[in-house]
Amino acid sequence: MMKKVTTKARKNRICDRALLKKIRAYPDPVLRSTCKKVKDVLGEETMAIVDLMTKVLTATKNGVGIAANQLGFTKRIIALRPARHNVIVMINPKITWKSKETYGQFESCLSYPGRRGKVDRPMAIVVEYIDREGVKNVMEGTFWIARIIQHEVDHLNGKCKLQ
Repeated sequence: MMKKVTTKARKNRICDRALLKKIRAYPDPVLRSTCKKVKDVLGEETMAIVDLMTKVLTATKNGVGIAANQLGFTKRIIALRPARHNVIVMINPKITWKSKETYGQFESCLSYPGRRGKVDRPMAIVVEYIDREGVKNVMEGTFWIARIIQHEVDHLNGKCKLQ
């Protein structure tokens, strides 16, 4: 039996496709750019970038994180969606500690479609960042969360372990 597609569902799919086209793919040079610290954290431009990143990340089927330069902005902003519910935005994230223990796991990347690779990363990290309300935070991340943050911070530094 064929499932009827509503006009609203069709418009949502078209909107999602348009958002997904904004993701920069390798070999776009912006992916190798070192992103600059955000100075006006609550500024209009910053909030517009944060909103776009949140919409694009939510539009992805399996995406769990995105960095600003993956959308063409050389600003130190990442967005995470580790549990597929809420999006965590980190402005000017700085990893201040990494565990010595590492583990390998397969990773993929929105900017390298179809490519996967096993990457060794520290099991735990501590990251300092500013949230979308302008509040300074410190978060300890382990395993999956630590991996996502490290992957996205690599992007901000112009690197991707899948290159």
